[in-house]
Amino acid sequence: MHWQVSEAVQANFIETDTFRHTAFRPYTRGLLLLDSLQTYYTKDMRYFTPAGLKTFGDHLITVKQDDFELFIDPILDLELGFDLSDSTAYADTVQLYNNTRGLRLAGRIGQKVSFQTALFENQSFLPLYLKNYADSLGVIPGQGRWKLFETVGYDYSASTGKFAVQISDRFDASIGHGKMFIGNGYRSMLLSDFAFNAAYLRADYHSLDKKWLFSKVHFEMNGLNRLPLGEVPESLLEKKALGVHYLSFAPNKKIELGLYEAVVWQRFDSADGSQTLPWNAFTPVPLLNTAVLGLDGDRHNVLLGLNAHIKWNKGIQSYAQFIVDDLKNEEYGLQAGLRFRNIFKGLHAQIEYNKASEGVYGHQIGLQNYSHNNDPLAHPLGNDFEELVVIVHHEWKRWWSRYQLNYQHLNRSNSAPIAADGIPLNTVQERWIGEVQLGYTMNPKLRWQWLMGFRYRSGHQSSGVNETSYLYFGMRTAIVNKYNDF
Repeated sequence: MHWQVSEAVQANFIETDTFRHTAFRPYTRGLLLLDSLQTYYTKDMRYFTPAGLKTFGDHLITVKQDDFELFIDPILDLELGFDLSDSTAYADTVQLYNNTRGLRLAGRIGQKVSFQTALFENQSFLPLYLKNYADSLGVIPGQGRWKLFETVGYDYSASTGKFAVQISDRFDASIGHGKMFIGNGYRSMLLSDFAFNAAYLRADYHSLDKKWLFSKVHFEMNGLNRLPLGEVPESLLEKKALGVHYLSFAPNKKIELGLYEAVVWQRFDSADGSQTLPWNAFTPVPLLNTAVLGLDGDRHNVLLGLNAHIKWNKGIQSYAQFIVDDLKNEEYGLQAGLRFRNIFKGLHAQIEYNKASEGVYGHQIGLQNYSHNNDPLAHPLGNDFEELVVIVHHEWKRWWSRYQLNYQHLNRSNSAPIAADGIPLNTVQERWIGEVQLGYTMNPKLRWQWLMGFRYRSGHQSSGVNETSYLYFGMRTAIVNKYNDF
């Protein structure tokens, strides 16, 4: 879910005086209908020509019947960029750009069944710091494995989809391939949408009074080491599984508390090969796995966390998270943040602090790290860091602007990172990242936007300073988040 849609959802929840469980995204169909949140397009469509309506206010193809709806839209993310600080040979010979094309289908069958799917094909020439990440990890940040494109570029693709059923007023189930996010902040120290898409099964249960929500999710994930070649044309990757329990409690209409339990289940052993999941991987009982395995298990990686969200009034929210991986070695992560809405009309702000200790999310068995496809499953920086984020966002009709500042302090010791990221080990680095964006939303239903932006990134370490001054212009259908601020 793109951050602008999340902002609209959060605003909708603040304005309504009802019980809401807002932390676990994407939301179930029984919780909201996203089209109802788009309030800034022209209400009276009588003055649009058919072509104008398709351009400014509707899906490309719409099929509507009494018990069936289908929407088909193109996906584009075209970006042309210039790194004004890069004086290397790479900058002299390469034009930076991104070229994403795709197709998205979404709809419903009756009032209980919904579906969506999207396909993406990409070619990119990345700024140098993102290129270092892709080369060292073998993946584009959050977008999967790549193959070489024209010597120094990257060719990669992705797909996502979901089939969901609202079984009753209290029970939803879904199967899909995608990302999830738990929290009310910009980052999540529990589970974020930074890592690549993964296959999943999800079930959600609401109590009758709506004060309780329990979610169980099973993900099939992988590392990037390959198994011995079998009968298939391409060798399979080493597998891992992630089991998530999330229990949310809203004691009143202003407070939301959540208990998080995650287990990276061992699915592969270098000596014995593929492993079957134990019985307790399938039990929908919060804290059972923590009690059985402990937080310092030698085969399965167990993490335990808390999420809190308070709506003080319609203008101010606070939120916090805490996660622990190993009590004995004091491996933990935390988050604290504040949101301010409508400081002036359409002007919103957010300030957030994130911290992770050395070793949190890691495991003595490398494949059991809290990661998927070499991307961290929580914060993009992995572990052993501190970060302060300030975001200001302004909306006026279809115009919007966004201003963001990140300060990051990283310690890359031998045991700290859960995955390499191009920074040498035994390195302390301070980073300042600032970004300004200005955009116009042509079509809110397609999330079709024109934008321009500037990102400045400065990394200071003992060996010197590396800088990125990235000026870019683009057109996109903004349906997923892409994180470049690390």
